[in-house]
Amino acid sequence: MIATRPTLSLNERDRRWESVRNLLRANKLDCVIVVGLSGTWRFDTYLAGEHADGIVVFPLVGEPTYLTWTPTYISRHTENRTRFGVGWIDNWQIGTNGRGLSQTLLSHGLNKASIGVVGLAGDGSPIEADGWIPYGTWVEVQKQLPNARFVDLTRPFIGLMLVKSAEELELFRYASQVGELTCEAMLKAVQDGKNENEIYAAMSSVIYSHGCDPMPGPFIHSGVENLSWGYSIWLSQAQAPRTIPRGGVAQAEIFVNYGGIQSQQQMSIALGPVAPVCLELADTARRSYEAGLKVLYPGRTWQELADAMEVPLEETKCWHSTPLVHSLSPNHLVGHLRVGMERMPGYQESHRVTPIKPHGGEKVLEPGMVIEMEPNACIGNWRVNIGGAIIITEDGPEELNRLSTRMQIVE
Repeated sequence: MIATRPTLSLNERDRRWESVRNLLRANKLDCVIVVGLSGTWRFDTYLAGEHADGIVVFPLVGEPTYLTWTPTYISRHTENRTRFGVGWIDNWQIGTNGRGLSQTLLSHGLNKASIGVVGLAGDGSPIEADGWIPYGTWVEVQKQLPNARFVDLTRPFIGLMLVKSAEELELFRYASQVGELTCEAMLKAVQDGKNENEIYAAMSSVIYSHGCDPMPGPFIHSGVENLSWGYSIWLSQAQAPRTIPRGGVAQAEIFVNYGGIQSQQQMSIALGPVAPVCLELADTARRSYEAGLKVLYPGRTWQELADAMEVPLEETKCWHSTPLVHSLSPNHLVGHLRVGMERMPGYQESHRVTPIKPHGGEKVLEPGMVIEMEPNACIGNWRVNIGGAIIITEDGPEELNRLSTRMQIVE
């Protein structure tokens, strides 16, 4: 158990709010609508300090409003403020549909304003490439405010989030420590011969016991020659969770969310006897990780980092479908995707996928940026995925994980 849970102060709230106001001034905007709803990255949390499936209406002048869809979230917010005196936004209302959002904008006198929108267009990553605001909501807003000017502000808003403050970095370090303990729990469960669902339970227990959220995972996959990734199939299809055979590999993508900050770990465990191809992939993945470490210095570019991590895979003729590296909180800067997938068994022209170049390649690395290096290497139907959380400091990379940055072997 980690003793101390860091928190965010009102000074951190004020820092974020002022940075957003500066963004509005720079773009000559009167307000920004930050849409969280059920979006992957919960951008509303950045301004509200909590998430309630809602929308923040943040005017340049005046107090912000948090819109949620149910009174139960308002009662949760009120109870928390009464008990702990904590709450960033005072004005909470019901109304996340188009009419509710429109009425709130009109109540702020924004009927002829220039308004930034976070969530209307994609964030640049493949996950929500076209945004996450419902069509019906946006049609109603445009109908009710025909004289307003709307400007997509998604990517500039994300730009504010990429470099973390000292308080945010403490949350990231805490989440990464919890991630390390979760890796330990996974290793022990595999050593004890547990099934996938039992491993999942052991890992989730560690995350929850430290006051964190495992959303959207962990992802767990195991077996011999298993390329599966994403949610375990038994979570959506009626079937028994898998056992882990000797000679197989158990792998997990671990998500630890704390205070709106996410850390990740990619854990890979091989059960002996380990196939030679598996050892080769583990070595390739580790060399990719080490190549990335050499580039993680202020002044280098995201393109340089992504390119460097590709070299070991090119040397061993491996392929990969998931990125070797991406930024965290949010996952916005992304390395190469779908490289060499024509080597994937069963590949057909009808399944053809086009490699994607790094998103944000021109971005210069800065102290305070946090990333997940997650090199994965595939040959045939074998896959090894390792990786952990890293902070870029003035002096280079600060590695926050140990177990997940190399494939572990259980004899």
